[in-house]
Amino acid sequence: MAETMYNFKPYPHDKEVGMAAEALVTAHPCLREHGSKNGWYGWKVALKFKMGNYRTRLARSGCVDVSVNAGKRSRTNPENDCPHSNIKRARRAEVNYLPNFPRGENETTLEEMRVQIIQETEKTERDQILIEKLMHTTFALRRQHIVQGSPQVREFLENWLALRMQSQGEDEVEITDTQLALLSVVPDLQTPVSPRPSGPFTHSCHTTCSSPLSADPQTLQSPPDPPARSPPQRLSPLTFSP
Repeated sequence: MAETMYNFKPYPHDKEVGMAAEALVTAHPCLREHGSKNGWYGWKVALKFKMGNYRTRLARSGCVDVSVNAGKRSRTNPENDCPHSNIKRARRAEVNYLPNFPRGENETTLEEMRVQIIQETEKTERDQILIEKLMHTTFALRRQHIVQGSPQVREFLENWLALRMQSQGEDEVEITDTQLALLSVVPDLQTPVSPRPSGPFTHSCHTTCSSPLSADPQTLQSPPDPPARSPPQRLSPLTFSP
């Protein structure tokens, strides 16, 4: 259960843990608590502890997404941060928040690739395929610089000159945005929607709303005057016979 909740969110809120406990009791009615008010309050508390223990095991195993918040100040490590200060977590709809380094790579090798990207970007004839390959490989290093270092935008762009290129900037947004990642998987959602209305009134609306400079001169003529109304007839007075 803790692993399933972690796949949705590493740090769920109190309300979200309650929703998970309610879903658990709904799927398995035999787990409903007879002594609690709603039948799942005890499971809510248990899931909170389960999530904490699961994050601790992931941090000890080297998962950077949660190990960045695992530093605790103690007598042996007085320089570490407090356990609940400056918690770094992903925002809403943000994916690949702080991934691990690729297999077989470390910070030293990725730093060499970063220098190679700068050298290749400064050339007159750039190797776009090589730059794209190196940028994808060093994505985890960039996220580490952003999350842990919190650099200024100017300083960050100086270290990663390839991000000034339009193609690399668009790829960077697609990797960290859930909706754009969904659009890249489902191509039907990328078809633009025509702003013009469709239907039997399309031609008339387009004709009346078009610019006067591009319209036909015949259509710009003033409408004909309405026919003149005839004056009302005078009625003769009524006469009564004696």
